[in-house]
Amino acid sequence: MAEGNKKTMNPALKQSIIAVAVLVVICLVCGLLLALCNDLLYVSDEVKLARAMQKIYKDYGNGDKEFNEANKNFAPVNIPNYGTITEVKKAEDGAYVISAKGGGGYKGTITLYVVVKQETVGGKADAIVKAWTIKEHDGETFLGNITSKQQSSWYVGKSITGYDTDSFALSNNKVAGTTLSSTAINNAVKSACVYCIEVLKLVSTPESEAKDAIIALLGEDGNGYTFNSVTDDEVYAQFAVDEQDLSFYFEGTKDGADSLEAYVYGEGDDRQIVVVKAGLTHAERLEADAVVKTSENATQDVIDKVQSLSYFEALVRKSHADFTYVGMAEIDSSFTATNGTVNKVYTSTDGSVVIEATGTGGFSGGTVSINVVIADGVIKGWWIAYYDASQTYMPTKIIPAWNTVKNWYVGSSINADIVLGDNMITDATMSSTAINNAVNTACKYAREVLSDKEGA
Repeated sequence: MAEGNKKTMNPALKQSIIAVAVLVVICLVCGLLLALCNDLLYVSDEVKLARAMQKIYKDYGNGDKEFNEANKNFAPVNIPNYGTITEVKKAEDGAYVISAKGGGGYKGTITLYVVVKQETVGGKADAIVKAWTIKEHDGETFLGNITSKQQSSWYVGKSITGYDTDSFALSNNKVAGTTLSSTAINNAVKSACVYCIEVLKLVSTPESEAKDAIIALLGEDGNGYTFNSVTDDEVYAQFAVDEQDLSFYFEGTKDGADSLEAYVYGEGDDRQIVVVKAGLTHAERLEADAVVKTSENATQDVIDKVQSLSYFEALVRKSHADFTYVGMAEIDSSFTATNGTVNKVYTSTDGSVVIEATGTGGFSGGTVSINVVIADGVIKGWWIAYYDASQTYMPTKIIPAWNTVKNWYVGSSINADIVLGDNMITDATMSSTAINNAVNTACKYAREVLSDKEGA
């Protein structure tokens, strides 16, 4: 009877239990195998980076771990006129792989990896562009025209000290039909060169040495200042002292601090430096405290010349030689037009005025500010004061064409609005529009606010 009451397991349930057990065993075995494979095949972020960098520069190796770790949270560095440095890595052999973004492309920017390495050339220390490749871009549809041929010939093997010479000029490094993308590439490469010279100090140039000397002269007061060079041969000639030409002129800026002007005569041990406050009226310029610092060997003649003539004044004289500075003064101004505003107005005893106006209508809603010299109801000349970062075609299109651009508006009457017409660069229509709006704003201010002043 007992045997008759013995229960047997349902065959289906038994099969289910066996199946589950088998699956559990399989999962355990697979988990163990995956864990083992993960340990055997694991690739660290450092190795992944090294592999990626080796595709760009075969001698990258595993990279300079100390340098790369120290710079893993790299803060982008703006390079005036050219672009932005977004990342820097260092190879095992000492070469630098620089991520540089250049503006002026067809629709925006192009970011490159640019490899620069210190080398000895002709017995002198130098730094050479070893390679470059495209990292990313913003809608550059013709980039397919930039092939390995260009990437192995443009800039490669050239000293970074020549970034502003013909060997780096866009005219020698572009593909027909892809001029705008070639422009962005050109700006990115030049950004990397300037960064290597001025920040990494891979090689020195008379210009970079002059900047370093200015910072050293200012001491703690120079911390945080950025000095950008200005090149204008016509203006430089006005600062000659006893047949000694001005070697370099720099504009220094720092958030929350006075802007500076730094004038450098000569080079090396014979270098004379005079630093003055920027944005002063002529009367203020002649005061003793206008001079911030001078090098020990600066002659009184050099100091007097710099103190008596500002870069601003030199630019005015280029536009209107008769501008008289005795009694020159900045007057209060608060004026808004449909497409711009007036920021500052300078008057002269000869009745002429310099009006700083900002025009709207630039690319991405940006602005451009200019100074307009007006005398006898006519525009005598003008120059660009500053523009916002969104105007990427200003440094790549308009400023390079300055010999033509500077003649726009000259001789025009202020009595009627000036149409854009021929006063524009085709590839930079919106920045040209902002300039045009600034000019018309200055003219409107002159005829409506200064109409009772002689010459306005």
